[in-house]
Amino acid sequence: MIGYHLQPVKATLSGILYYEIQTIKLIYSLVFLFLCGCACEKQTETIVPPLAVKGVLDLSGWVFDRDGPVKLTGEFGFYWKQLLNPQDFVQNSPPLKADFIAVPRTWNGFEYQGEAISGDGYATYRLTVLIDADDTELALKTLELSTSFNLFVNGQKLSSAGVFGQTAKSAKPGLHPEIVGFKANKDVLDIVVQVSNFSHKHGGFWETITLGTREQLLKRNELQIALNLFLFGSILIIGLYHLGIYSLRRNAWSALYFGLFCLIIALRILITGERYFLLLFPGIDYEIIIKAEYLTFYLALPVFVQYFYSLFSSRFPKIIPTLSTIIGLMFGAVVILFPVKIFSHTLGVYQVFTLAMFVYATVILVAASIKKEIMAIIFLAGFSILFVLSVNDMLYAQSIIQAQYMVQFGLFIFIFPRPISFPGIFQTHLSP
Repeated sequence: MIGYHLQPVKATLSGILYYEIQTIKLIYSLVFLFLCGCACEKQTETIVPPLAVKGVLDLSGWVFDRDGPVKLTGEFGFYWKQLLNPQDFVQNSPPLKADFIAVPRTWNGFEYQGEAISGDGYATYRLTVLIDADDTELALKTLELSTSFNLFVNGQKLSSAGVFGQTAKSAKPGLHPEIVGFKANKDVLDIVVQVSNFSHKHGGFWETITLGTREQLLKRNELQIALNLFLFGSILIIGLYHLGIYSLRRNAWSALYFGLFCLIIALRILITGERYFLLLFPGIDYEIIIKAEYLTFYLALPVFVQYFYSLFSSRFPKIIPTLSTIIGLMFGAVVILFPVKIFSHTLGVYQVFTLAMFVYATVILVAASIKKEIMAIIFLAGFSILFVLSVNDMLYAQSIIQAQYMVQFGLFIFIFPRPISFPGIFQTHLSP
């Protein structure tokens, strides 16, 4: 009788907890939207900048204070296996003969003298930017260009990462995202970038450089940091919350797997894209940061599949989560045991496997939603967004599109439509 009378109390407390969690979710969502709005400030007003043509980008008439920063994209002069300094372009007459390559993109497969080049090698890129003489206080934002580079503007070295080398022994990979200011003393910027790669499957100018005023770039960078750290903190807290649920209820497997998945994505936020992890540990080895980037991807999938199986085990063959775990651990072992040069070749295969898992999960959710299973209906909306943004990340990692890593946004959106359920509170089917 006592247990019978306690049931309504338990249900009431669980219901109160659920609505409190929904309130917290709403607050987080509003803050998230506010930060997104700040990060996108004035972007709708910015006109589309021109592209570089035959190594020349014409920004004359472009006022940075009014029109905003510009990503340097288009056709750059390309000098394969030539180490050229800024002075070489001034002193040589006639001018050095250049090929032209699209930036951003890897140089893998680019046809040079009738042959497609591989990821290994070195090259010099050159871009001439025409600007108004009034824009004297400018800055460049760099992320990562292949595995090592030196960047010069009007003969002055402004940025570098790793050690540029013409052989595998002399080159050393490195990561050093930064914003560097300079004075443009004339209306022409001569940008020369020496790039080398002997440590990764892909080589080349695979990220864009952004040109703008120092104040603009610093402001945008601060907003981007605020947004990503907000996502990091939110996902981390939600992950720890779910692990707390599992510590109290050892049969709550969905809470365990979802908590682990959140922790993996939270770590991934710090080590991809802007690589904020480097702000905390600037001297960390290149191999370690890239291994962590690959591991967070290779381990996130089997954990998420296990989470999915814990919710829809009646529709999910046990062999699927078992297979994904075995494959994920195998690929993770390759990352741990081998250098970047080896395991970077495994990414494409694992992305195909990931895509297959996501498609399979989508089919199951659609089938369950048709049968009016409420959990599947709620789950499907957020999962669809997570799926799309995960595909974005895979295409970006392969340099097929120029974007940024977005899975953290997908997970954040996925979290909030998803009810944190307790047994006995929610119906498993909608009433016909």
